[in-house]
Amino acid sequence: MSHELEQHEGKVAFALVGDTAWHGLANAKWDAGTVVSVSEMLEAAFLAKWNVRTEPWEIPDGYSSDKDYVRIVRTNPFTGTTDILGQALGSYTPAQNEDVATFGDALTMGGAYPETAGSIYGGKRIFLSWLLPHGMVLDESGRADEVKSYLLVTTSHDGSSSTKALVTPVRTVCRNTLMLALESAKNMVSVRHTKNAPVAIEDARKTLRISASYMDAFQREAQMLIQTDITNQQAHDIFERVYPMPDKDAGKASLTKWETKQDSLWEYYTGSTCENIIGTAWGALNALTEQVDYGTKSRSAETGLAAAAGFDAARNNKRNEMLAVVKSVALV
Repeated sequence: MSHELEQHEGKVAFALVGDTAWHGLANAKWDAGTVVSVSEMLEAAFLAKWNVRTEPWEIPDGYSSDKDYVRIVRTNPFTGTTDILGQALGSYTPAQNEDVATFGDALTMGGAYPETAGSIYGGKRIFLSWLLPHGMVLDESGRADEVKSYLLVTTSHDGSSSTKALVTPVRTVCRNTLMLALESAKNMVSVRHTKNAPVAIEDARKTLRISASYMDAFQREAQMLIQTDITNQQAHDIFERVYPMPDKDAGKASLTKWETKQDSLWEYYTGSTCENIIGTAWGALNALTEQVDYGTKSRSAETGLAAAAGFDAARNNKRNEMLAVVKSVALV
């Protein structure tokens, strides 16, 4: 999966605190536990002073339109030149990266510090994440699988998406997210790019505060899975139920593709990222979600990070399907 991070002459619009990201890139990296301010993170990730703005979109002679359009531009953080990022209706109000960062900071109520920040798709989308204090360790006296909790805030600068904030659990050992869309969870807020869109911080906090109960539900579900042992045959059965073998008349290419996916899943399941949870229903679920998040090409309108964190309805539905299969085969 391509990282799609914005780069220019050896510089990259990405910064982080803690373990190196899977792509190995970062313009700045601080040791785990380092307290970094929002302004420092923005500067380090080349997200500061973009001056995202709109300009009139002139209709060529001989053309007409019943709507008022504008083009969205910014000052390039590497070159200082002006970039066209997209177009939108005249009511569109750009969100500055500084405002997005302040929004996320306010949601944490000072109880967290930014851990990652970056720009992708040539500045069309940016993201920041904060490590939250309510993480968890599953099966502490046994397999001790750590799951952390993050606030992820992302916005588009091309008119394709509103500003969104979501609380997501992240398995840091393999950088694999497990956004299980539990029915009781309502832990995402969205703010439109218009002048009249209210940024109700208190309401957003109340919505995201449900994440505490979400994390409790997530922990109960995950704890049950990690304490459920499965055989190698059950693991194979799970993978084959999620991705059934194609019909005989589907052709050799389809069969080869299916076999490759099955091999890939087994490699995830038996590999280093799942070494402490192999032989459990939790390990099988991790292998499945890792394949979805890192073995599936992201659509150009969405980032792999945002999709993995729970902004992509199709992937959320797939994860829920996977969870149901794992529980059925493992008799949970």
